[in-house]
Amino acid sequence: MLHKMALSTDENVKIAYTIGDDQYVELENKASGAELVYKVSGPSNFIPSQQSQGRYMILGLHDQVQKAGFYDAYLREGEILNTYAFNSNRLESDPVCLSINELKDRYLERATVIEQNQQANLGEYIQEKDKGIILWKYCLILALIFLALEAMIIRFWSV
Repeated sequence: MLHKMALSTDENVKIAYTIGDDQYVELENKASGAELVYKVSGPSNFIPSQQSQGRYMILGLHDQVQKAGFYDAYLREGEILNTYAFNSNRLESDPVCLSINELKDRYLERATVIEQNQQANLGEYIQEKDKGIILWKYCLILALIFLALEAMIIRFWSV
C-alpha cells in the first residue's frame, strides 16, 4: 500500500509512450555542467536533443525510437537515471475488416477471395483449386464411347 501511495503522488508520470506520437520525454536534471550529455540506450542507442527547463531536462526523441521496448536514459555509463517504455501504435492491429468488394479490388490478382455462397462447399472448392478440374473420368468415358464407335464402324463398314 505504501508503494502504491508513493507511485500515485506524482500524477504527471507517464508509464508508457507510443512510438511516433510522443516526441519528448522529461526527467529530472542531474547534470552539473554543460559538458554532460544525456544518452538513451535500449533496442537502439542514440543521443537525444536536450533542453533544460528548471530542474527538469526535456529529451527530444524526434523519431529515433523505431522499435518497441525499454529505453534507459543516463549521463554516465552504468548510472541509469530513468527507464521509458515505448510501445507500437495500437492502430497497427486495427481489427476492422475489408468488405468483399474491397478485397477483390485490392487482392484479386494475387489471392483468391472466397465469397459467402462458396463457404458452404469450402472443402470441394479447396480441392478443386488444389487439383484443378478433374477430367480423367470424362476422358475415360469418351475413350470407351469412341472404342465402341470404332468397333461398330469396323463391323458394319467392312460388310
